[in-house]
Amino acid sequence: MGLLQTLFNIHSDEATSGREAVVKASENEYDIIFMDHMMPDMDGVETTARIRAMGGWRATVPIIALTANAVEGAKEMLLSSNMDDFLAKPLQKAELNRILRKWVPKHYRIEALPAVREPEIADVKVEYSGLLGRVAEALPEINVEEGLESAAGKQSIYERSLRLLAGKIPDFAERLETLLRDSRVSEIAIHVHGMKSSLASVGAAPLSRQAKDLEHAAINDDLTFCRDYLPQFIMQLRELGSKLDRILDSDYDAQIAAEKGDPDKLLADLKHLYSALEAHDAETIAAVMAPLQHLDFGPGINPLLVILKGKVDTFDYDGAKTFLAFHFPEVP
Repeated sequence: MGLLQTLFNIHSDEATSGREAVVKASENEYDIIFMDHMMPDMDGVETTARIRAMGGWRATVPIIALTANAVEGAKEMLLSSNMDDFLAKPLQKAELNRILRKWVPKHYRIEALPAVREPEIADVKVEYSGLLGRVAEALPEINVEEGLESAAGKQSIYERSLRLLAGKIPDFAERLETLLRDSRVSEIAIHVHGMKSSLASVGAAPLSRQAKDLEHAAINDDLTFCRDYLPQFIMQLRELGSKLDRILDSDYDAQIAAEKGDPDKLLADLKHLYSALEAHDAETIAAVMAPLQHLDFGPGINPLLVILKGKVDTFDYDGAKTFLAFHFPEVP
């Protein structure tokens, strides 16, 4: 939900599973909850029921269903399950704005986003530079324009989505292979559902459509279809991840300037970074990391900063702290 922070300056917490969402709702009070339909351990319907059952503010807090499921009747089913409204994925900024203005308490001012104007001339080819230019040139399977639209036109959000996708593809592909080998069709449906949305959000429509077909087959317990087509999907997904890794790495390497970095200041910056990682302070983390990308600390340090940046960009804050403690023992 990076759009909430970037476009509306709204603080949000993220849960990676239904169980974690229930725990967060038991420990914190929220003005609105966005509930994914399909999650690995319990789905959005069951998670919503458990949150509502806790009573108090949880019985009435607006819960907004998120789903990429276009099956007829899905919206009605979710709204009949104690959810208050519905958003289709990938999220569109105008729809997100509408939901926030409708459901967030009135004492919070949610400013309407500018209306999206249709281009006056059709089929105008947009030229991109920097990282997006390399993605557009090297990855024909990704439509950068569609990805930017999903990111509300914010390049920083789109680049983060690309990095998040690249970071999770290896584990995701390995997990799918295990599920297929064990014939766990229902879990295949849940996992490809999430990847379908991630692919759509970066503009990888062809692979997203394959994920949608596999999700539909798995929901219908069609193991034969999954065995025939899932290996090819996994192979294409890994190829995409590999290409993205190379492009993202080259993008970072290109940013390193000739200016020499100060080792003493680097140590102070890394200590500041470690504290921010412990506090999950994303704004401070970004502020500390940004200047380091433009400095040269020599062949012994530069590669470590590249790896550290990869962990931070994929929000692996615990991994980043462990990495810092091991390679820079003076930091913790």
